[in-house]
Amino acid sequence: MCAAFALAVTACGHSTKKAVVALQPAVLAQLALSPLDAGDGYTVQSERYLDEQGNTASGVTDEFVRQLQLTAPPAENAPVATHILVSLSETGVDQAAEFIDAADDPDVGPPNLEAYIQAQVAGSHDVHAELVDDFPQVGDDSVANRLTWHSDVDGDDVTWDSYAVYVRSGGLLALVAARAADTGHGEPDTLRHEAEELARKQADKLRAGHPATAVATR
Repeated sequence: MCAAFALAVTACGHSTKKAVVALQPAVLAQLALSPLDAGDGYTVQSERYLDEQGNTASGVTDEFVRQLQLTAPPAENAPVATHILVSLSETGVDQAAEFIDAADDPDVGPPNLEAYIQAQVAGSHDVHAELVDDFPQVGDDSVANRLTWHSDVDGDDVTWDSYAVYVRSGGLLALVAARAADTGHGEPDTLRHEAEELARKQADKLRAGHPATAVATR
């Protein structure tokens, strides 16, 4: 259950009594962006918890992956991102901070992201990633990449454009990757803006889901 502040107030003359309430963290599946967060037209294509080897786990673990797909028919002002990949992990503050530092190293982060996309997106090949220095910062820390890759779709070789953003909030790490088919003249116009909004929403969900202690007054 998502952590939230509880406040109970009971009148008793002019005196109040405060109790400390420990709030429990949400599980990763609740913290990951959902179709409701992404906008109208998205549905869950797949979701799973992963074990330490990256295989599908039978229960709740410290790593969760969800993939969303845009299934609504094209409409005016509809999102251009047809697929959204969301990956969450709970590593602890020190390890999460170290990961972000490594992700921001051009010799380390982009190659690791390329390998991860190839593992998570079936049929992807010729994956290329590069850091985006002017992407808005979200969460406690964030690192953005722009990617392109190819995959076979119904017998056609499709070029994909994507923005993938690592977001750290405390000891939680998220990767949000929004992609769309290349127009033939470059990436779709609003893809970056959509990725910025998705990263911001994911950062907000991570922050809201942190374990905390609330003071209830009664």
